[in-house]
Amino acid sequence: MKKKILLSALAFIPFIGFAQKDFTVKGKVGALFVDPGTTVVNAQDSIANAILSGTSLNEDSQKLNSLLKETTAKNKALMSIYTAATDEERAVEGFMDKIEEKYNGIEKEARALKFDFIKANPNSLLSLYTVMESVDPSVSVSEIEPIFKSLSAELQASPQGKALANQLDMARITDIGSMAPEFTQNYTLGNPISLASLRGKYVL
Repeated sequence: MKKKILLSALAFIPFIGFAQKDFTVKGKVGALFVDPGTTVVNAQDSIANAILSGTSLNEDSQKLNSLLKETTAKNKALMSIYTAATDEERAVEGFMDKIEEKYNGIEKEARALKFDFIKANPNSLLSLYTVMESVDPSVSVSEIEPIFKSLSAELQASPQGKALANQLDMARITDIGSMAPEFTQNYTLGNPISLASLRGKYVL
């Protein structure tokens, strides 16, 4: 049976140049990419089980979401534990540490799945967006850069790809294990001091 789909809330993805629209089925909201062609939304029972097809971006999005289905469920379950906890339970020593540890583990697992998707789909615009989304202070440049370089030459040479390459170059300067860049600034007494002048000395 065909269902009526309501489209609303056009939202452009930063730096990419394609757009997303929300669609509503039985009061539940999902998102699809506005891509040339006809996008088919097959939602037999619920928005959670909707299948998107007909255009490359939406088919790629469907593949990525399928890959992340298990980690998404794990994150949802973890959030349920957190929201169900009372203030007293959250105040117990170690509670938040355990939540954060589990969250970081799920995020690491999801990131590995995203990287697998990117390597398997080097020509997909969604792969470029997923790399951009993965740039985070908690993730080292040495981990992201090989994934970026696995993208097609065309995507790397795109304006968005070049901007991401520059972003990685900047992040590499302050990446863990990198040599700190030279700088000079005034200390508390107003006198200038350079980083080089502290080489070999203990600094508190």
